[in-house]
Amino acid sequence: MLFLISKGENMTNNPIDIEKIIQFYPKAEQLELRYFESIDSTNTFAKNHQAEFSDQRPTVLVANQQTNGYGRFKRDFYSPAGSGIYLTLVLPIEQKIIPGLWTLGTGVAVVKALQQFTNNQNIKLKWINDILLNDHKCGGILAESISDSAGKITKIVIGVGLNINTSIFPSELQNIAKSITEESEVDRNQIIALLLEQFFQLDFRTNSFLNDYRQFCDTLGKKIQVINGKQEIVGIADDILPDGSLVVFDDKKNRHVINSGEVSKIYFD
Repeated sequence: MLFLISKGENMTNNPIDIEKIIQFYPKAEQLELRYFESIDSTNTFAKNHQAEFSDQRPTVLVANQQTNGYGRFKRDFYSPAGSGIYLTLVLPIEQKIIPGLWTLGTGVAVVKALQQFTNNQNIKLKWINDILLNDHKCGGILAESISDSAGKITKIVIGVGLNINTSIFPSELQNIAKSITEESEVDRNQIIALLLEQFFQLDFRTNSFLNDYRQFCDTLGKKIQVINGKQEIVGIADDILPDGSLVVFDDKKNRHVINSGEVSKIYFD
């Protein structure tokens, strides 16, 4: 089932086209795909229109632009028109899956898709949800949930935001953010197709993707600073546990298991 919902001006450079996504990934025809020229946030739309989505098959929301995109801790995610990928997967679920694993699995799918498209092996992950290129952030993942009136989680909402070939960033992001490529013409449809293909190959029953996550995770083996509420931990990131938690050993060799919070600094000395 295909939907086209347009707001604002039409884009003429590198348009996103649902039919082309399906050409690159024919199995996408089994999904419910919706395209927005401009939207406040694909995750916000997903949560506010949950009753519209199928309980039998996944829905994918794709936007050319977000006017109020956000990531973890409700931080703004810069989402200009024509140069990024902003999509949300809405997944009806039957089995209970540890929330953090949705983020880790999606991260693996994103990195595999981007490495395949660009042939750039320097695209990595920072625990838990950042996509990195040469130590700069080029994207992020946000997993949220939708519950019924009884409080039971019925759907998972996974947002992915990627700077594909954004050339100009706001001043506050210029030393932090980076684009995947400097190419002026990029077929975002192919990247979206690769991402969907990689995502739907993930096995959340066995979590076999965790080995790939460890391989792609640039945080492991580094001295880091983790902020979790009022707690601050500095130490070496050692491993990713089966539930997605990060193991950190501080300078006194104390073992810390981090299942929330943020890696706020990576030391390179």
